[in-house]
Amino acid sequence: MNAETLEIALFGPCFVRTTGSSPLTITGNKHRALFALLATAPSGVRTRAYLQEMLWGKSSFDGGRQSLRRALSDIRKCLGPLFEQVILTSHSDVTLRFSAVRLIGDSSRGPFLDGVTVREPAFTRWVDAMRREPAVAAQTLASTDAGPCSDLRPSIAILPFQFVLGGTDHRGIGDWLAADVSRFLTRSSLLSVISHLSCREMASQDLVLSDVRRNLSVDYCVTGSVRPVADKILVDVDLCDTSSGRVLVTRRFVGRLEEMIGLNTELTVEMGQSIALALIQDSAAVSWRCRPTCLDDHRLLLSGIGLMHQPTMAGFARSRSLFEEAARRSPRNGEVHAWLAKWYVLSVFNGWSPDRAADTARAESLAKRAVSLDPQNAFCRTIDGFVQGTLLRRWEAALTRYADALDTDPNQPFAWLLKGALHAFTGDSDMAVSHVDWARRLSPMDPFKPFFQSLSATAHFAQGNDYKALDLVNASLEGDRRLASTYRVRAAVLQRLGRDEEARAAARALLVRQPGFTVSGYLRRHPAAAFPAGQEMASALRGAGIPE
Repeated sequence: MNAETLEIALFGPCFVRTTGSSPLTITGNKHRALFALLATAPSGVRTRAYLQEMLWGKSSFDGGRQSLRRALSDIRKCLGPLFEQVILTSHSDVTLRFSAVRLIGDSSRGPFLDGVTVREPAFTRWVDAMRREPAVAAQTLASTDAGPCSDLRPSIAILPFQFVLGGTDHRGIGDWLAADVSRFLTRSSLLSVISHLSCREMASQDLVLSDVRRNLSVDYCVTGSVRPVADKILVDVDLCDTSSGRVLVTRRFVGRLEEMIGLNTELTVEMGQSIALALIQDSAAVSWRCRPTCLDDHRLLLSGIGLMHQPTMAGFARSRSLFEEAARRSPRNGEVHAWLAKWYVLSVFNGWSPDRAADTARAESLAKRAVSLDPQNAFCRTIDGFVQGTLLRRWEAALTRYADALDTDPNQPFAWLLKGALHAFTGDSDMAVSHVDWARRLSPMDPFKPFFQSLSATAHFAQGNDYKALDLVNASLEGDRRLASTYRVRAAVLQRLGRDEEARAAARALLVRQPGFTVSGYLRRHPAAAFPAGQEMASALRGAGIPE
């Protein structure tokens, strides 16, 4: 056989065939399904355990190990010498070499894997999810090339703030403050922050915005001035778009001079959060005025995040198309897939999903893909844990993901938050409270605040800090009135405080947002239901008037 490559068509009538003088076609259902699973995997790699479960199920003899070996042996006999060029096997993984494979066609040819029948439930769910979203399936296939991962993050330079008036004792404050704000913003994986040394060199010259863009290759820059007045310090800040010269926000901050000797002072946190919020709000506003395909790369992911956390369902719905466009442009960017996975988790968890099973499967697939693409990324591992704990109720797996994320990045606020919430569910309320409080302190992104406050309220409720929990849910509702979990905690804590009328009002508000919500449904679906904290929550919800 003089075969040169392997052609795989996954849309429409599915085929796997060789090219060359003596072409042949692989016809077995599970053989073609095996190639489909490999062709849609990050870098073409699937673990043997994953393939065994998907194609033969957990209940099969020896977990499908012999069946997978037999399938690979059959394919080897069929392909002959081409097998070694196309497939690489190890004790743990099976890899499809894309350099020897050509993927044929797209969703215009017909349904995904048309003509392939494998009756294992996990595989059926996966195929159904792909068929429901052919555009996403096409993006998955597009990501099989081994090209570089493009960076969709906006880049920003925090230039040293100019010192005006005052004595010489305070001249270094502007430089120090800019450096501290830069360090604070670096905590966020959403921004590419230029080093302070480069910014300091730029600030030593006469400042021209076009020069800043050209020399530092940044989308945004922050400039400002520092002025000591008595025992206070006034900082005037401008956030500028370097391409248009437009000032996105100008704001004055006030701090105390005596606090400037500390690290990450309240002034630093306030300035960093204000800058991040302005970037997200500007990108979200621009995204309403044009199609996702027309947005600049550096606006795409930020606008999706901004809309996902806006207090409107229209914004949440639109954010999905922005994440999908980001995945199309940067298919090998793990964080993009992680953000889309988070979208599905929030949709299911808050009762907004029209198909919980399909969206759960989609979230799990995206989270696995994110980790496969960027296994050392703390945010990707955190979202994988979010899926495991919140949707799949795999507590140990979730805690392992969060621990791995924090080993990689001890300042990952979302990992601290979710780990704290899980400890609240499982009864370790002291650890839960310490984790969630630290998470709120670490988070540089203001749009996340209502969600952080909502989960923090759960931890304080579990510890019995009812008034603190109530303060947190009220603050969360001021920022976002969509989150069903916030109303759930509010109804429960008010009931426990004996404020029955207010508890019933909160329960009615919850039912408006989740008309089918019941206590039994909560116990069936919520991660805390298997633990005393969940039982206590259920009892309080009954008392507040939630139907059984």
